[in-house]
Amino acid sequence: MKQLASRLTIGGFLLALLLWLQPLALSVSPLLGRNVAYWWCAAGLFLLAGVGGSYRAGRIDWQALCKQDVRSPVIFAFLLYGAALWLTSRANMGFHYDHVRQYIALACPLILPFAASQRSHTDWWWLGCALGAVVMATISSYEVFMLGEPRARGYHFWVSWGALGLTMGILPLSAQPPGWQHGWRKGILYLAAAAGVATAILSGSRLTWLAAGAILAWRLGRRSCRAALFASVGALCALLLSSAVPAIAARWQMFGQDLHQYATGDADTSTGLRLVMWREALGAWQQHPWLGVGTEGFHAWLVGAARLGRGPATLQEHGHAHSEILNALASGGILGLVATALVFLLPWWAFSRFESNSPDAPTATAARAGKTLILAFALIGLGDTLLVHFFLLSWYTAVVMLMLGWCRMRADS
Repeated sequence: MKQLASRLTIGGFLLALLLWLQPLALSVSPLLGRNVAYWWCAAGLFLLAGVGGSYRAGRIDWQALCKQDVRSPVIFAFLLYGAALWLTSRANMGFHYDHVRQYIALACPLILPFAASQRSHTDWWWLGCALGAVVMATISSYEVFMLGEPRARGYHFWVSWGALGLTMGILPLSAQPPGWQHGWRKGILYLAAAAGVATAILSGSRLTWLAAGAILAWRLGRRSCRAALFASVGALCALLLSSAVPAIAARWQMFGQDLHQYATGDADTSTGLRLVMWREALGAWQQHPWLGVGTEGFHAWLVGAARLGRGPATLQEHGHAHSEILNALASGGILGLVATALVFLLPWWAFSRFESNSPDAPTATAARAGKTLILAFALIGLGDTLLVHFFLLSWYTAVVMLMLGWCRMRADS
C-alpha cells in the first residue's frame, strides 16, 4: 500500500508539473508544447498503473470509475475524426499527405479523461494558461512595437496565433475556477484575459476580435438577458471605438476594399482569396461528395483552379479552404463534415449535461471552460481552418479531454 501511495504521489507531482508546463510551453513553441503533451500523457499512464493496483486490491470499483454514459460519445467523435482522415487519405492515394502528427494529436490525449479523474491538480493548469497568455501577449507586443511588424504572428500564421492566444487567455476567466474569485488569483484571471485579447488584437485577425466579443456576450448572457444585451451593445461600441486605433481601422478598411476589388473582378486579396477558396471547396465537394479529394488533393485542386483562370496565381500557395466546414467537405466529403461536426457538437453536449446536472463547482468550472473553447474554435472556424494545424488540433483535443476528465471526477464522486 505504501508503494502504491508513493507511486500516486510521484505521478501526481509529475502530472501537476506538466499541467503547468503544457500551455506555457505551447505559448513559446509548438514543438516544445507537443513534447510536454507527450510527457503529460506518460504521467497519465503512470497514474493509471496506480489505479490498476487499487483495483486489484479491491479499493476501487472499476465499473463506477469507467462509467461511460457521457464520456464514450466524445471519445468516439475524436476517433471518428482520425478515422475520417485515414479513410479520405486512402481514398485519394494519388495525393499523399502524412497525417501522422494529426493521429498523434488525436490519440495521445485520449488517456486524460481516465487519468485526470484520479488526480487533477487543476490550479496548476489554470496558472499555466494565464502565464502562457501573458507570454504570447509579450511576444506579440515585441513584434508590433519593437520590430515594427504590422501584425503579430508569433511562430505561426496570424489567425492561428491570435486564436491560440485568445483561448489560452480567456479560458481561466470564463471558467471561474473555485478559489480564484478573490485576491491575487482574481487579478491573474483578468490579467490572462487581457493578455489573450491583446494577442488577438495585435494578430490583426478580425475573426478573433469578433469571437472575443461573441464569447463575452455569451458568458454574460448566461446570467440574464439584460446582461447579454448590455454585453452586445458594449461589444458593438468597442468595435466602433476601435476604429480610432489606426492599425485596427486599417484592418476594417482593408476588408471593405477587398470586397470592392472582388466585386470588380480582382480576387487577389485576403478576403477575395477566401471567397474563391470557398467556391472551389464547394466545387470539389460536388464532384467528390462522399470522401472528398483529400487534404493534398484539395491543394492540387486549388493549383488547377489558378492555372485554369478561376482564381489568382496566389491561390496556389494555399492548401485548405479557410473555413472549417467547407474544408471538411472538400477534403473529406460527407464523412469529413460529419466527423468535424461531431468533434464540436458531442463535447458541447457532454459539457452541457455536466453543467446542468451536477451541482459540484469544479465540474461546472471544467464544463464552462470546455464550452468556451468549443465556441471560440467554432466561431473562428467560420472563416478559417484551425484543426488542420497540428498544434491547434493538439490543443483543442487535449483541453476537451482534460476538462472531460475533471468533469467525470467530480460528477462520479
